[in-house]
Amino acid sequence: MAAKKTFEECLERLSQIVEQLEGGQATLSESLKLYEEGSKLAAACGDMLEKAQLKIEQIDSQYRPAAGPETGVEA
Repeated sequence: MAAKKTFEECLERLSQIVEQLEGGQATLSESLKLYEEGSKLAAACGDMLEKAQLKIEQIDSQYRPAAGPETGVEA
């Protein structure tokens, strides 16, 4: 089983796929395989970004005071 790729690795591979497809040298069959791989990578990147956003929200809620009159801090 292959090791899970980082966001940066997925993004780099996705960039390579776009270059290959835009180059127009791939056959139809190769293009379809590249498109499928790219779609999977794009979904993986989206998932990783979503998880990062949730983590940021958790950190913010943990370390930032709630807005309101009792804290004297505005949101």
